[in-house]
Amino acid sequence: MTLHFNLFCAYGRKVGAYHELEDETWIAIEEHASYELLESIGFTLDDIITCVKLRIDDDQWSVDIDNKDIDISRVFYLYNCLRDLDEWQLETLQARLLFDYPISFVDLECAIIQIDDCRYYKGMNLDDYVAEYISSIGGVEQLGKDILSMYFDWDAFARDVEIEQSGGIVRSVSGEFLGYLEMY
Repeated sequence: MTLHFNLFCAYGRKVGAYHELEDETWIAIEEHASYELLESIGFTLDDIITCVKLRIDDDQWSVDIDNKDIDISRVFYLYNCLRDLDEWQLETLQARLLFDYPISFVDLECAIIQIDDCRYYKGMNLDDYVAEYISSIGGVEQLGKDILSMYFDWDAFARDVEIEQSGGIVRSVSGEFLGYLEMY
């Protein structure tokens, strides 16, 4: 299955002292988008980016623009970063954004830059992840007697692994279980 993404941004003109906007317009950022192309549809340097939306397959995120001063070149850069992601990276990014939502523009930039610091275990619940974790460290005996004696049920151990790994269960926007996201 190939994931597809779309990146959109809204822009508008500043009006008055309080940066009120008029004529907010949505545009799709695509591979051949450029400032010149945006100029041809009416975008000017007086316009400001008011919102960015990212869609990966059926999931869509509105990305907060905290300071209302995002330059269009940053949106183009973000698009190029997304375009360069491998399939597994795009799938991991989708899980990360579902896990961290709501997000800001800076959060989205950081998530893309740090994508190699995450590993998404699609379809795994917490118990499956704990079994994978124990296997990856060389077996339960690698935990040591002191640690093993502190745990008498898997729920407590799984909870602590989840806290230590800075990850958690990933759910779709509608709440459907999707997997477990491990972040380093």
